[in-house]
Amino acid sequence: MASNDEYVLVSSPHRTKPISNASHTHTSKSIETILKNNKGDYKIVNNPSKRLTTTCWTLFGFPAQAIDGGEFEIIQGFASCKQCFETFRYVCGSTTSLNQHQCPKSLPRGQQSIKDSVHSSAQRSAIIEKTIRKKKENVKRLCAQWPATSMRPFQIVADPGFKQISQECLSIGREMRSDQPVMVEEILCCDRTVRNEINRMADEGRKELKQKLIDVAQLGGLCLSPDIWTDNYRKVSYLGTTAHYIDEQYRFHSIDLFCTEFKAKRKTGDEILKVIEEQLKVFDLYDYIDLITFVTDRGANFIRGLRHRKVLHCVAHRLNNILKRTFYQQPKQNKKMSKVTPSKSACRVFIDTEITPSKETKRRTPSRQSSPEIGYPYVDNNNENDEDSDSSDDSSNDDEDDEFFLLDYSTTTLENLPQSAKLVIQTIKDCKALVAYVKKASLNREMQLQDEVISNNSTTTDESSLPNGKQSNMVTTLHQSSIVRCLSLSDLLESIKRSNEPLRVILTQRNEQHRIEKINMSIVQQLIEFFQPWKYILKEIQKGNSPSLFAVLPCVTFLKEDLINREKKEKYGMKFFAKRAQQLLNSMFQVDDIHVIGAFLHPNYKTLRFATSTQIDCCHQRCRNAAIPEGIDNAQDEEAPVCEPKQKRQKVFMKSLMDHNVEAKRKKVKQGKDEVDRYIEFDLQGKVYLDPLHFWKENESNFPCLSRLAKRYLSIPCNSAAVEREFSAAGQIISQRRSTIEPSTVDNILFLRSIANNKIKTTTT
Repeated sequence: MASNDEYVLVSSPHRTKPISNASHTHTSKSIETILKNNKGDYKIVNNPSKRLTTTCWTLFGFPAQAIDGGEFEIIQGFASCKQCFETFRYVCGSTTSLNQHQCPKSLPRGQQSIKDSVHSSAQRSAIIEKTIRKKKENVKRLCAQWPATSMRPFQIVADPGFKQISQECLSIGREMRSDQPVMVEEILCCDRTVRNEINRMADEGRKELKQKLIDVAQLGGLCLSPDIWTDNYRKVSYLGTTAHYIDEQYRFHSIDLFCTEFKAKRKTGDEILKVIEEQLKVFDLYDYIDLITFVTDRGANFIRGLRHRKVLHCVAHRLNNILKRTFYQQPKQNKKMSKVTPSKSACRVFIDTEITPSKETKRRTPSRQSSPEIGYPYVDNNNENDEDSDSSDDSSNDDEDDEFFLLDYSTTTLENLPQSAKLVIQTIKDCKALVAYVKKASLNREMQLQDEVISNNSTTTDESSLPNGKQSNMVTTLHQSSIVRCLSLSDLLESIKRSNEPLRVILTQRNEQHRIEKINMSIVQQLIEFFQPWKYILKEIQKGNSPSLFAVLPCVTFLKEDLINREKKEKYGMKFFAKRAQQLLNSMFQVDDIHVIGAFLHPNYKTLRFATSTQIDCCHQRCRNAAIPEGIDNAQDEEAPVCEPKQKRQKVFMKSLMDHNVEAKRKKVKQGKDEVDRYIEFDLQGKVYLDPLHFWKENESNFPCLSRLAKRYLSIPCNSAAVEREFSAAGQIISQRRSTIEPSTVDNILFLRSIANNKIKTTTT
């Protein structure tokens, strides 16, 4: 039963008094009811105003009541829909409610509004949800038909860009519900328009980024990582470069600056520098090229082209090369270069060609008489000689240990390896051969099915076996190794270990069990454990979304200590490779002063417990010279030797290398001498900073000069992984379907993608 004030407007043919100011006696619901039931005395008239600025008045008007003479008087304070008669309060000219109205009469059939039959919010919500469920079923069928007919990936329906477009279409439909139906062709644009819009947006993005790069370049805080890549379809060469810098808010930025076509016939250093300079002119950075730091691999063309610039070499590439050389995994060399002619004398001379991206360097290294454990020939009689030699190593004095370090394990050729070390190499070869056979015979899927059978037949409970069954498709496939990425060898060994049981069953059924029986699983396990610290470090230092220079000193020191410990505890072949890796790491990688400064600028590593006293004094002095209150003098710091940086590791690993007992290790210095001294004595109160930029942002007022110095140094990444990720994205853009895409369009797409990802990163931090 309605209330009295809801229906005070009563229809009467004898009413003669105007009711133009009767809003206090009516409600929206009462007027709507009378408009529906008494169309003779009440109707909706158009808005008489001649200055209508909104389209809602094509659907709405004012309710009016009949008076003498057949005229109608407007009921002030209300506006009604001409089709469904829904009435709203109209006060102070506000049309918000009118624009949001969705008239059921104007909707297509099947989309009739539920408002006519629903009088409560609860009922309305239930019916709306039911309608949405019906519409969702239709959308689901369309989403399933789209990937099937157009051969698109299933993930395309979950793409953020697709969701944004769909939401915009819904908004357009809601705003234009009172007008004529809108066709999709009227909203969506053609492919040429999309390409032109990408080019326009990329040009605007470069203009917006230009001044930011100039500002950081003037302070020496801009770092570039260039590299060359060739696509797999048209064989077009690209020179890509990523830019790294830290803004005023102490946020680390990594942007794909350009990926332009490299048109020169020869990839010489001069041609590379020419292209880089041309692209820097686009951002007005050519005048600051002497202040820019370049991070590259050791390619000979980049070394020559950037020989007059500030260049740091990629730590990840160097460690990867060391690991490849340790296990003789480098590519096959020219026979003339790798051929070894043994001398008749006791002192053999080995010609070792160092394969790096830069150049081949011949080194003639005298090899002294080898130790008993790697003697020539190596005799393995019931392992008695090995046990004796190992026991003698444990009981040897320091002088005898020094003799072992005089041996150059790094130059030992593959032919002259001790028998136990050859067994390790042979195990690696057998593992690679097994994976190649499994791939050639297409046994990976058969292994997955066999693993499911083993899981179903296991005696474990359903609760414990269910997760294993779910993971079987992921863990029982063998992974191939790549000569470019040595860590893939670790993945290969781990996949063989995980797939051992189903693989044995399948090979036995094919009478090929000898392929796995000849593999020494004990050596496989030792190799996996050997690779573990390298795997941690190499994976973490290739992160490009945060500072990494500070991690070079602690991580490399940790790696050296791990190899020393392995040399002491390992036996036979693995002992040899621990020594070889240690010598290669010491000879091929040197910790430079810039690495020490990077560690010093991280508050949790500022005690420099991994550095020597000379390195510590040099670091403090250079920071004092660079941190001048009246402006930073870049001249002296720019001439300092530069080397390779490194990146942040796993959180747990990096915490284990931090200064846990700072007070005990801190040097006593005079209070308030300068910023460096105050920074050394600054008490962190147990705080742990995984990102050093958080510390400098919090303490910029306490250390203004050092904070500027930190932004300059910590903007330098320790690797060139960012530009390799850019090429990986370019490889996804230049697919078989889009092999004819223009290189300039690829450049614009990569730039816009990088800018968008960078905005998302900065908004979430």
